[in-house]
Amino acid sequence: MDTAPGECERGTHSPMPSMQLRRDDVIVGVDTHKDNHVAVAIDGLGGRLGDLVVPATLAGFEELVAFCVAFIGPEGRLVAFGVEGTGSYGVGLARYLRRQGHEVHEIARPARAVERRLDPRRRARRTPTPGRARPVHTEDR
Repeated sequence: MDTAPGECERGTHSPMPSMQLRRDDVIVGVDTHKDNHVAVAIDGLGGRLGDLVVPATLAGFEELVAFCVAFIGPEGRLVAFGVEGTGSYGVGLARYLRRQGHEVHEIARPARAVERRLDPRRRARRTPTPGRARPVHTEDR
C-alpha cells in the first residue's frame, strides 16, 4: 500500500521522543540590555532557582554560565538558554553560549507600550505575514 508524502505506514514509525525534564535540570532566560543582562534560572519543573545581573562582556558571560552550572543537580544538565534580542543586544551572549556548546533559543521581545495601544487592524498591517510581504520601492516611502 502506498502512503502519501510525509506519512508512515501503520506500525513502521517510532513515537516522537518527549523531553523529560527533571528537578535537577536548569533552564535559563536572559533579558538583554546594552550594558548588562538579567538572567533567571529555573529548574526542570519550573521552580525559580535564582537570578543574576551580569555585565554584557566576556567576563559577564563567563559569570553567567558558572552561576547556572552551580544549580545543576547530580543527574541534571543545563538544558538551554532563552535569550531575548539575539539580533541586537543579545547577539554577543548568544554567540558565546553557542560556541561553548549550549543550546540557545531566541525569545521575541514583548510588545512595547505604544505597540500594545495600536488598533489591532493597524498592528496587523505593520506585522509581516508569510506570503504577504512585498519589497519596498523608493516610490512607496
